[in-house]
Amino acid sequence: MLKSETRERREMRKLKKLSVLAVVVFAFSAIGVANASAAPSFTTSKAGAALTGTAKGSQVFTTNAGTVTCTSAATKGTTAASGSTTQKVFVKYSGCTAFGFASVNISEAEYIFNAKAENKNTVTINKAIKIEVPLAGCSQTVPAGQTVGTVSFSPANVLTTALVEESNVSGITYTSSGGLCGASGSNGTYKGNNEVKPESGVTIGYDSL
Repeated sequence: MLKSETRERREMRKLKKLSVLAVVVFAFSAIGVANASAAPSFTTSKAGAALTGTAKGSQVFTTNAGTVTCTSAATKGTTAASGSTTQKVFVKYSGCTAFGFASVNISEAEYIFNAKAENKNTVTINKAIKIEVPLAGCSQTVPAGQTVGTVSFSPANVLTTALVEESNVSGITYTSSGGLCGASGSNGTYKGNNEVKPESGVTIGYDSL
């Protein structure tokens, strides 16, 4: 009788140990799945909502010839679906001077901001940008297809009614027609902050995790 009870107790202890082990394994598995699924992305309460934005200070593009400075940058676009790793916007620059000359014309820019892990905090120039300086009789072109960094967004990891995009980009390739527009190069830099807002009643965000 005593031997039978001892055997039963041993079996119960084994079952309890196995149960505890199973719980621990499941918990670690859940953590692993959560970490694997977590990824940087853009979020919104409504996909396809209108986006508009304005410059927070001057936008400065630097090349071999000097600086192109714009006082205004009007952003437009629509919100990508929550969980998207890209967000496209269009930017129209105005109030620009280049290399000391006024009356500068810059074509509308098309940018794709990237959140995907392998190119996080970068921006892709999706359409060529042409900078014409009539008084200098020359121009510069920033070719499409370049992906450069660094770009950041704040506040991060929260839905908000206004998202600030901060650009401190380097390694931009550009071609020049020469003259006062200088030589072509791949040393271009761009600095500027922009505040982007969705239409009324919509929130947006950037999850950096």
